Amino acid sequence: MEVIKVRVLGPLDVTVQGTPADVGGPRQRCVLARLIAARGEVVSADRLIDDLYPGEAPPKALAGVQSYVSHLRRALEPGRPARSPAGVLVTSAPGYAIRLDGDAVDAWAFEDEVHHTAGLDDPAAVHARLTAALTYWRGAAFEEFGGLPWADLETARLDELRLLATERLADSALRLGRAAEVVADLSRLTAQHPLREEAWRLLALAQYQSGRQGDALATLRRARARLADELGVDPGPALRELEDAILAQAPHLSGPATSPPRPAATARPAAPARPATSDRAAAPVFFGRDPELARLTWAARDAAAGQPRIVLVAGEAGAGKTTLVSELGRRLAADGWMVTTGRCPEHDGAPPGWAWAQALRSLARSWPPDTAEPLALLLTDTSEHGEDVSAARFRLHEAVARYLDEVSRTVPLLVVLDDLQRADGETLAILTSLAADLTAARVLILATYRPDEPNERLLECLATLATREPLRITLNGLDAIAAGQLVEATCTTAVDEATVREITQRTAATRSSSRRPPDCWTPKACRRLSAACPPGSAMSSSAASPGFRRPLR
Repeated sequence: MEVIKVRVLGPLDVTVQGTPADVGGPRQRCVLARLIAARGEVVSADRLIDDLYPGEAPPKALAGVQSYVSHLRRALEPGRPARSPAGVLVTSAPGYAIRLDGDAVDAWAFEDEVHHTAGLDDPAAVHARLTAALTYWRGAAFEEFGGLPWADLETARLDELRLLATERLADSALRLGRAAEVVADLSRLTAQHPLREEAWRLLALAQYQSGRQGDALATLRRARARLADELGVDPGPALRELEDAILAQAPHLSGPATSPPRPAATARPAAPARPATSDRAAAPVFFGRDPELARLTWAARDAAAGQPRIVLVAGEAGAGKTTLVSELGRRLAADGWMVTTGRCPEHDGAPPGWAWAQALRSLARSWPPDTAEPLALLLTDTSEHGEDVSAARFRLHEAVARYLDEVSRTVPLLVVLDDLQRADGETLAILTSLAADLTAARVLILATYRPDEPNERLLECLATLATREPLRITLNGLDAIAAGQLVEATCTTAVDEATVREITQRTAATRSSSRRPPDCWTPKACRRLSAACPPGSAMSSSAASPGFRRPLR
């Protein structure tokens, strides 16, 4: 396959094998940029038409999109034999998607670097990586598509990441004792974005460490004034604490060790501390899903801003879908979200829409609906409707959307539907109805399913949801580092490196027929350690010792 590089952090630029590629005129370039913004997710043909023609689309808009796609394929894969399937710009019902490596697109590579540095404790490594990542920017993201709604949303998201990276870079410089170098950049940042309290905090701290105590206090006073004038609020705890510390000339402000502590990260980050008793079974174990969790967090931010999102998390049994969703729910609940879950039953006999019944009944205990009558089918297993079945279903779907919107006006809401491959028709019908009816609610709907257990109802539902561009996350196995962490967290006694290697190698051997790469293991496979260590092996004594615990599923 050709080596393709796409740059969108500035003017759109594409090279194939180091040679500039002709990607056509404005609308053809817009198709490519729109698919890049979707980051590998399928964009339906209807959505592409809407995004290409913000007003009224011409009669032959679909033929135009097909023509643009055909020309882009020739530009991106000039060496592809005629009539052979495309490998980069692929057709995937009901539309198209881009298939490129993460480092092939500057925006993707930049985003991955920002998320990666969130877990690093080495300030030198953070500084080096973010300095390199920020060089990707050559101008405004998707700048030639400004004014188109999809481009403006993606530009705003990437701009926020850029600001976060700039602040994190300044923080790493302070931790390295290079305060004077960042004062000018932070002064410009606070002037351009006067409501970012972290930028004000870093600027005041950099000034203080540069021997400019008076300037630091003046900076904090300016921050207080801007927040009061524009928002009518006082500074947050971080700014207030810094001001108190400067006035007291606190010793901890004088050197590099002034940033908030971060979790340690090494070649293989240490597993969470092990409690000395079996109570440790209740402690959450979460490893190796930071990129997926970051994508879910961004979707939650969109939802909290009034852009409802649907997320589909796919993975085979034991891949960690429930663990990932539970971790997201725990974090969102700590941020003030309301979280409710419904599980599709494994056995027949449950009432229609049972997963929604579970989720809404749990929610109704905290947020009773204004009127439960339209929701009676889900809340009480009974209905007083005298109308026909189709009319009752219409009223029910409308009532669910109205109820979720009502709750989300007070608190952002996460609704989890687990094991969607077992869902009945009514559960899926409500989900697809909500995809269309929730337009401004602060709601994030997250559904998990096993792609290796398809059925006609689920496939039809996924095809319908595709027109709404849900966020799709597929869970593969854990990498070797995360697998090692899980091994350490599973054992109550210390585990040396050789033992970890042997366990992960044996676990990988048991999955040699799997479709995933041989250096990845599902969390459940890693947990079955005793089965991977037969009697007489080097691991048999430790696996059978009282210090080893087989976690609950």
